[in-house]
Amino acid sequence: MKLNLKKKGIENLFVHFLKMSEPSVSVGIDLGTTTTGIALYNKDTNKAEVIGSKLIPSIVKLSVDPKKPVRVGDAANRKMGRDYFLVYDAKRIIGRKLNDENVDLIRNLYSTFELTSDMRGQATIRLRTKNAVRDLKPQQISAEVLKEIIRVFKDKMYPAGNCPNVKAVITIPGVYILEMC
Repeated sequence: MKLNLKKKGIENLFVHFLKMSEPSVSVGIDLGTTTTGIALYNKDTNKAEVIGSKLIPSIVKLSVDPKKPVRVGDAANRKMGRDYFLVYDAKRIIGRKLNDENVDLIRNLYSTFELTSDMRGQATIRLRTKNAVRDLKPQQISAEVLKEIIRVFKDKMYPAGNCPNVKAVITIPGVYILEMC
């Protein structure tokens, strides 16, 4: 089947993919740098319908202690304690080297966390208190946002539980570099 992406763009590709795979529940997730949203594919109307009344801020609050709870979106803005750090714009540094201009921009804008590099020289988020240090890859922050948007979807669409398997299409950055893999 040939797609005419010029007519309907990415929406056409999304609908085509979801038709092909025929899963129980198909969603599209826009994992944005500042906000994240989710849409459900409706087989009857052949359209994607946005779930929820608003987008979720792509911000995560976490502790140096990985056993402590993680908060995402609006909940991340609530006060939680001294050893919690608010991390945002993590998606901008995925796959980038510590000396990249995008990483420098984030380092200069935000002071709630440090940026360091891993063994491959890629930028890593560092949370530091007097007694502890925790390093996280930006992909781990994005994974927390994805977990939250799926939780919101399941709570809204399947409040009694019994959610079938979810098949998702997730957007990628508009400016994609190979190192982001």
